[in-house]
Amino acid sequence: MQPNIDFLSAIILFGIIQGMIVLALLLWKKPQAYIWFSLFLGALLWQEVESFLYYSGYLIHVPHLYYLSTPFVFLAAPALLFYTRQLGGKEMPKKKRQLHFIPFVVYFLYSCFFYFQPLKKKIHAYLTAIDPSAVMPVPAQTFDADPLEIQGYIVAECIGLYLIGYGLYGLLKMYRTQIAAGRKRYFSWILLLNVILLGSGLVLLMAEGGVVEGTRLYYPVLPAYMTRVYVTASLYVITIYLLFNTKLFKSEQKYQKSSLTKTIRQAKRQKILAVLENEKPYLSPTYSLGALAQKVNMPASHITEVLNLELNMTFYTLTNQYRIQEAKQQLARQDHHWKMDQLAAYLGYKSKSTFYNAFKKEMACTPLQYKKSLGL
Repeated sequence: MQPNIDFLSAIILFGIIQGMIVLALLLWKKPQAYIWFSLFLGALLWQEVESFLYYSGYLIHVPHLYYLSTPFVFLAAPALLFYTRQLGGKEMPKKKRQLHFIPFVVYFLYSCFFYFQPLKKKIHAYLTAIDPSAVMPVPAQTFDADPLEIQGYIVAECIGLYLIGYGLYGLLKMYRTQIAAGRKRYFSWILLLNVILLGSGLVLLMAEGGVVEGTRLYYPVLPAYMTRVYVTASLYVITIYLLFNTKLFKSEQKYQKSSLTKTIRQAKRQKILAVLENEKPYLSPTYSLGALAQKVNMPASHITEVLNLELNMTFYTLTNQYRIQEAKQQLARQDHHWKMDQLAAYLGYKSKSTFYNAFKKEMACTPLQYKKSLGL
């Protein structure tokens, strides 16, 4: 068999190059916030490296790499979940995280029955996978490579459901950690990654699933190579998204040398939010970053860092969010009818036009349109 880079393997190769550039940049920066995303991206890249070797035929020269990337699928899913929770400001305890690595460890250890087979056995397995109709003598094996007979299509069902489960759970956690409410930029990013994970499970089931314990449950509706194409397309989408959202990781890079740890930032965040929610200082027309710093008794630079890293917001954005939330509550009152200039002054805005612009930007409608939508 002569190696040959055809169109499919070339597309996969370019996807690998893009993914490796992104991963190299993340590892070069070395911020702690990128660890789980780097692990997720690395697992995808390892899948694609084996895919390229598989479809180009170069795997014949490195047969010891055959099937080595499959267990790492069980790393990608929990890594993305930890990254989702990390961006939501609620990291999973270390002991609970360890439980999520059990499937990877168990499947990797079981796969060692195949990994420790002679190279001739691996080459035979690869060639028969490429051309199932080929008739070749079966080489001797040191021991049974699949003693429980779970390899093959049963793996597709298990891994497919595993990825779907983690994708759905990640989407649920995305809302529960209030990324949607406080981190709009992170919200779209995490939504994209979890949808990619969920889709990979669906594609796997539709392309390679359908047979369990020798019983065909359904016929695949997609060709088997679509699983590889999907991962490649995912790498392209991730790279393009990052290309057009270069500020996604900027705040973490800016505060890389900060003395504030994650725990300290979270404590300061709770203190800041408690003052904002209980005392509502943002309703004052003289409200400013310096005024808030005095109220919470911390440097203004710490407030800015906490808001950027923990809420992915500027002071101005957070102030407007609280003011608009208060505006919605006041507009919903039936015992008081505000004039818009009076409401703007009550909320701390210096002009009605500033209030209108802020409200429309947040709610995509004017205050009067919002009030009419409530039937008032």
